[in-house]
Amino acid sequence: MQVELTELELRYASLRIIDRPRVQRLVASMCEQGQQTPVMVIRGEAQPFVLIDGYARVQALRMLARDLVEATVLDLPEVEALVMGVGLDNTRQRSALEEGWLLRELVEAHGLSLEVLARKLDRSRSWVSRRLALVGALPESVSMRMSRVPGRSDRERARPAPARSMRSARSLPRMSRACPASPSEKRVRRPIG
Repeated sequence: MQVELTELELRYASLRIIDRPRVQRLVASMCEQGQQTPVMVIRGEAQPFVLIDGYARVQALRMLARDLVEATVLDLPEVEALVMGVGLDNTRQRSALEEGWLLRELVEAHGLSLEVLARKLDRSRSWVSRRLALVGALPESVSMRMSRVPGRSDRERARPAPARSMRSARSLPRMSRACPASPSEKRVRRPIG
């Protein structure tokens, strides 16, 4: 099903490291082939849908000035959907920090024990404990706002990006014209209220 981006609650965005090169690759791919994999959502309360998996795809669609995203609505409780999202996310490897942030969310906000988490994720209790210790040891300011891409050296992070990869607000109309909306992407206005 197609969902308007404005209908998504990005409740778990802070549990992800922002990988700008990956998002740029997604933008290029979506320009050529459109969205290949739907995002995963559940029904929400404040917004019609809560985004569980697909934060980079949503960011790429926003950069392309798109309004709609292909989504799969999971008919699961939020905790089960989050756990399922971890198991199905095989397009990239999550960092230890991202795993720790998710585990902390499941423990603190949803009340799961280490034993239950280990069983649901098919991991050892020790693995869960180590991930929680990692995020617990970091200062909150570092832990929650970290935007470094895993695997890049400090020298690479300090180096400015090449000019060809930079995007400005002036280039958005050009990008939008170069990457037309897919034929199935017709804007459907839903009544407010």
